[in-house]
Amino acid sequence: MAGIRNIFSFLKDYNGLLNPVITEIDRQIWSYKLLDAPQIEELWSIYYIQDLKELKILEIERPELRPCPPPNKIIKEWIQKEWQKLDVESIDYKEKIIRESIDENGETIEIEEYFIDDEYRVDNFKNWIRKREEWRIEELPKREGLNLYNNLFKLYSDIKKESESVELMLGDGHIKWATEGVFVNHPVLLQKVNLKFNPGKPSFVITIEHDELKTELYTPMLRIIPSINQSMLPNIIQEAENIWHIADKENNIEFFKRLINVVDQNGKYVKDLNSVHNGPMIVHDPVVFLRKRTLGYSIFIDSIIEDIDKNGDRDFPQFFRNMVAEYGGQEDREPKDNDNDEKDWNHNGIDENILLTLPANNEQLKIMKYLDNYGAVLVQGPPGTGKTHTIANLIGHLLSEGKNVLVTSQTEKALTVLKEKVYEDLQNLCISLLSTSSQQKEMDATLFEIDEKTTTIDLDDSLIRIHGFEKERKNLIEKYKEKCQELTRVRNLDYKDIVFANETVTPIEAAKFINKGKGKYDYIPGESNDDTASIPLSGEELSELYESNGLLTSSEEKLLDSNLPDLQDIWDAGLFAMKVKEFLNCKAITKNWEHKIKINDDIDKESILILKEEGENIRGNLKDLDGFQLYIMAKGITDSVYVELWGETFEDYDALESRYAEYKKTRFRNDYHIPEELVNADTLLILDEIINTNKEVPVNKLASLIRPKWKRLQNSITNNSKSIETIEEYRNVRLIIDYELDKDKLIKQVKRLLGDFSKEADFESQDAETKLRNFMQKVQTALNWYGDRWTYYISKIKEYVTDSDKIDDLCFIDMDKPVESIDFVFENILIKELEYNYYFIQLRELRGELNSYKDFMKKFKAKGEPLEGFVDSIEEGNTEKYGDYHERIVHLYNKKDIHSNRIRLLGKLGNIAPDWANAIKNREGIHGNNIVSKDVESAWKWNQLNNQINRINSYDPNAIQREINRINEMLMRNARQLAYEKAWYYKIKNTTDEQTQAIKGWRQTMKQAGKRTGKNAPRLLKKARELMPCCQTAIPVWIMPLNRVPENFDPQRNKFDVVIIDEASQADLLTLSALYLGEKIIIVGDDEQVSPNPVGIKTHEMNALIEQHLQGIPLDHLYNEKTSIYDMAQSSGFRPLMLTEHFRCLPEIIEFSNNLSYNGKIKPLRDASRVSVKPAVIPYRVAGGYKSGEINRVEAEHIASLVCACIQNDEYKRKTIGVISLVGQEQAYEIDKLLQLKLDPSEYENRRIQCGNPAQFQGDERDIVFLSLVEGPREDGGPVRLVSESGRNDMYRRRYNVAASRAQDQMWVVYSLNPEIDLKPEDIRLRLIKHALNPSDSERKKQLNRAESDFEREVINRLQNKGYKVYSQWKIGSYRIDMVVEDRDKRIAIECDGDRWHTLDNLADDMKRQAILERLGWRFVRIRGSQFYRDPEETMEWVFNELDSYEIKPNYTDIYETANESGAEKCELLEEIKRQAEQIRIEWQDVSDDDEHGATDNEQTEKYEVSGDGQIVINDNCVKEEIEKEKADDRGQTNHVPIFNFAKNKSPEKSGSSGRKYTKPINRKENIGVGPGPLFDFRKK
Repeated sequence: MAGIRNIFSFLKDYNGLLNPVITEIDRQIWSYKLLDAPQIEELWSIYYIQDLKELKILEIERPELRPCPPPNKIIKEWIQKEWQKLDVESIDYKEKIIRESIDENGETIEIEEYFIDDEYRVDNFKNWIRKREEWRIEELPKREGLNLYNNLFKLYSDIKKESESVELMLGDGHIKWATEGVFVNHPVLLQKVNLKFNPGKPSFVITIEHDELKTELYTPMLRIIPSINQSMLPNIIQEAENIWHIADKENNIEFFKRLINVVDQNGKYVKDLNSVHNGPMIVHDPVVFLRKRTLGYSIFIDSIIEDIDKNGDRDFPQFFRNMVAEYGGQEDREPKDNDNDEKDWNHNGIDENILLTLPANNEQLKIMKYLDNYGAVLVQGPPGTGKTHTIANLIGHLLSEGKNVLVTSQTEKALTVLKEKVYEDLQNLCISLLSTSSQQKEMDATLFEIDEKTTTIDLDDSLIRIHGFEKERKNLIEKYKEKCQELTRVRNLDYKDIVFANETVTPIEAAKFINKGKGKYDYIPGESNDDTASIPLSGEELSELYESNGLLTSSEEKLLDSNLPDLQDIWDAGLFAMKVKEFLNCKAITKNWEHKIKINDDIDKESILILKEEGENIRGNLKDLDGFQLYIMAKGITDSVYVELWGETFEDYDALESRYAEYKKTRFRNDYHIPEELVNADTLLILDEIINTNKEVPVNKLASLIRPKWKRLQNSITNNSKSIETIEEYRNVRLIIDYELDKDKLIKQVKRLLGDFSKEADFESQDAETKLRNFMQKVQTALNWYGDRWTYYISKIKEYVTDSDKIDDLCFIDMDKPVESIDFVFENILIKELEYNYYFIQLRELRGELNSYKDFMKKFKAKGEPLEGFVDSIEEGNTEKYGDYHERIVHLYNKKDIHSNRIRLLGKLGNIAPDWANAIKNREGIHGNNIVSKDVESAWKWNQLNNQINRINSYDPNAIQREINRINEMLMRNARQLAYEKAWYYKIKNTTDEQTQAIKGWRQTMKQAGKRTGKNAPRLLKKARELMPCCQTAIPVWIMPLNRVPENFDPQRNKFDVVIIDEASQADLLTLSALYLGEKIIIVGDDEQVSPNPVGIKTHEMNALIEQHLQGIPLDHLYNEKTSIYDMAQSSGFRPLMLTEHFRCLPEIIEFSNNLSYNGKIKPLRDASRVSVKPAVIPYRVAGGYKSGEINRVEAEHIASLVCACIQNDEYKRKTIGVISLVGQEQAYEIDKLLQLKLDPSEYENRRIQCGNPAQFQGDERDIVFLSLVEGPREDGGPVRLVSESGRNDMYRRRYNVAASRAQDQMWVVYSLNPEIDLKPEDIRLRLIKHALNPSDSERKKQLNRAESDFEREVINRLQNKGYKVYSQWKIGSYRIDMVVEDRDKRIAIECDGDRWHTLDNLADDMKRQAILERLGWRFVRIRGSQFYRDPEETMEWVFNELDSYEIKPNYTDIYETANESGAEKCELLEEIKRQAEQIRIEWQDVSDDDEHGATDNEQTEKYEVSGDGQIVINDNCVKEEIEKEKADDRGQTNHVPIFNFAKNKSPEKSGSSGRKYTKPINRKENIGVGPGPLFDFRKK
């Protein structure tokens, strides 16, 4: 492919000519040295405050300048010069003033008054001079800041117009050297920065974006320095990339020292470039500058050439092969139409294999088919024809095919919303690298999605879904085709007999019956599902059905039809009332309760109730205790020894109790009488002696003698009235006495323990043991009460509460009064808290029940009454209302049987006659009656026969169309689902391990880089950049302007399946380098719009390059700066597919461009019904406007005032606004300057204000557009210089085409000419003005409508588009001529042969008619139909030549009778805008006049006052005018300080103001046209 290599070799040298390396900073578009920035409080600079954590470089808020302190009235007349001006340094006074006076004789005399004669005046002057000098010292730096702010505003506005062509850079390391023909005076260390506007402050910020934090060397400049050390240059480049922050002065200076020695061994770092040194010098001198984005093409093209050398056998697209004369055959280059079989049914771009995920037409479908067949497609996209939409649709399909796509354009405007247009589920597979987007965010979002989908999507499952969607799509297309064919098929039905109720009826009989029954039997509506069937219901059933109309209201039926709640789920009135009452009771009880004890959430109220009742029982038990028990309990709580003593007592008691049974039995079985005095311990000793003898009768005579005590004892104790004798009796007596003694001892012990309560221990009665037992049990109860009852209960409560420690605090016992404490805790804490908690939980449960019930019933509220009122009663808690509505609901539910039977009958009827059933259901007309009509059977017959007749004779195309639309929607949904599945299937399937690793590595690296402000950031960012090429290959779709393609891709590594070039008519030959990346290419553009127009390349230089590189290349002479890539594609043999559906402008707006450039082929589809601003096209003539240079200042002022007026008007709320100058750029800059001055910055930004030329608007649009014709009338009164359509290679036509097609809602054509006098008939400006005067072109359309055939209409349309005055169906007596063309006093007749009237049958009459008319002086031009339809363009060119031969010329002047300004549509809104604009200009002029003539002494006195402390203060009523005057006087340029904020959109009438607060005044003398000109004009570089 040597020829292709030669083309790229040519491009390499062509790029060198077009974009030479700039080595002098003054040759950059714009520059500003940051060290020159004034040090004022409104300005922050990183070079003044070394805060390297900041990525902000500079920020400046708009400085506000103060007026000069006014002199006192006594010295003002003595002051010379213009003391108000800041530039005036010294002020002198007049030495003397000669005054006139009247002497005593009444004569006028002159008196000389010297300034120094009045010491007070001299002192006053000195004081004022001192204050003025202080004012100057403070204000001069602020004015510098204001100048910087204004320049940044202009820079910001200009960058927005050309954002894709320029980049703002921060440079440092300024090298200065002149050697061997190379002069270097430019910074070498560079960093991309952004200029941001904050309209709220307002302020401008120059900042580094996180994803652009990368310093670089200006290597193209370094490489052309002869003495540079090339071997060390790579190392210094590497070191530059690792610089942390370009503003790190200390470290960077060390780098500069090393760098300058690489440049030249005699290089030196200096502090000032004015230093004396023979070698190169480098200095720290940071500068912000604007440059063209062209630096990457050289390396990019070198890489392409190297790739061609390595891969010479690559199969290039046919586009490239045609360029080097390697044609693939005519059939490969000519567009083919293989879709004839689809013309009858496919109008929406439907295809089984091509998936268009957005609404489409067949033009888009053809593009994809041509791409598949030929590998390259040329698409002509006139303005507003949906190029972006088309490309987005193509992207969706290409993604579904697993393709990699690059979409690029010369300008960003065409790409701004492209990604948003792509079907939303596919957007994450696209990256849009624009100046308005963050590359890191775009990359991170897309790589994250790819990374996530790689792990979550199963390819086998995805493939199954794909096959399912493909099968569904095939079936849908078949159904769609069938329905379309059904819609277009003409049915011819033979006469057939009609069958009704199994009887035959002839069509005539049926027709007669139908005719007779009109108005009588035609009350059954609609068609039946079987128009041969007899009536589906019996007479009885029909009666029941109609009767149900009265038994059941429509609202009741509607309710019963719906999903109603079960009646069992609806509470009865009593239950609801009970619930509400309980709820209110609980709410009242707990209203002021503050939690002391918080119960655990999992405890139910029943458990709390049980616990509460248990506490009440325990407290009751405490209350039931006897006094001695309470005494014992209290002592037991406070005295542990007391408890121990009781323990011992109980041990004794237990021992006694264990002997009680034996004691009791002994007493019961015997009748012992023991004297009380013998019951003692001595008796026990005697008894022990007797018992120890072990004798049966121990006390015998002997013993009685020896032991007299024994005998006395024996005689004293009896049993059954006898003295005891046996040893057993002695033992029993001992048992009794021992027991009695122990019992007495125990009782005494108990009494001692009872203290004051000892009297309670009374056991003297016969049942002493029982009393003792009971008593001891009470004691036991008292002793155990604290542990068994209190401690147990407290521990149980602790199990229920959230904070057990709090219980201990609450239940603290006063040891002085333990019983009272316990009782208090029970009564006032535990029981109450449990009770409150019980009610609190019950309240919560009741609230939950009521809310659940309410939420359940609210689902049925929308069903209307009575459910609506029923739910309202629930929400209100109104039990009485609830009861009423409940009765109504029960009444409704009682009708369910009637409803069910009605549903059954309606269903039965609806199976055959659904419309009749619906009519009864909806109670329509007669079908809402309660009684069925008597002639219902005849009516049914009439309906059935009528349906059959209708079915035979016609069908409803609308119903078929609705079905087609439904299927079409399903096809769109299917296309999106299928495209999504296929796109991700191919993406994951084709993702390599290397790509996966790179993606994960890049994401982790960027994560570690964080905010990129640390010193490790450059190293991490470098690693990320190293991973980027591999990551890029994983991202299928890239969207970026052409100048970013070389920055982001390596031609040897990055290849795309498809490259799409948008706005190709603006793209020059360097675009071929982007096309090289594609296997297939789509070129979208329009040769009727602006093409490249670079300036600066000399013809002989281009010819030399062509001679050197392009020998043998076809059409080599077209390889120049004027040829666009679109032109190249056309010249290579590709005929464009044209997009014709227009969506942007209202029809009246696009009509001009449609006729001017596209022969009326564009089909406007925009609906104007919702556009509030009218009319769509407005002619606006400016009186007194003249062009000076390239500026018409009066016209500019009118446009600026109109923009301000529109912004004030509510109808223009949120409308975006553009202004296009049709002559150069200076007029646009003039208008932009006024708007920057007058508008609130927020409005300027939000309205997307842009003022520019047509080229700067190409690919862009605004809601409202003002066109400025600029040209004014000549002073001598003659016509101005002609601007013809074909002038300068059709440049004017292209510019006007672009300009007139940018407005979406409204286009203003503003001109200062008298079109009837100042413009020649063939001037394109006249055509534009006439279109604005009569955009609807009613006369033109009338002539078209008169035409009697399509042939005639096409010819008329082409003649009118060419500018001829045409009259259709011209009548001469009894004859008519197809059309007549008129020019002044000349006319020519045109006849269209071969269509309708001009056929073989009437040829003789036609020839006779012509002969008669020719004899009367008429001349004829006849157009043969066969000739015309074979080649319309060639035929019409012949017609135009014929007309020219008869001296018939196109004539735009006053084409039709009513074409004048009064014919333009007038409306109240338009007049209001004009009035407001005029008032605004009056305000500007008034204040401007004040500024020019100056204020009077009185006015000055009113404006300034001296306060009590001697300070000058300004009168608030005059401050704004004075500030503006001073600023205008001081600067002689614009100041962006709006007096008014239009955000409120209030007109003076509405606001009630005096009408003097519209905008800031213009100083016409100082401001208009005197300020700085354009900062840059790219087409002049």
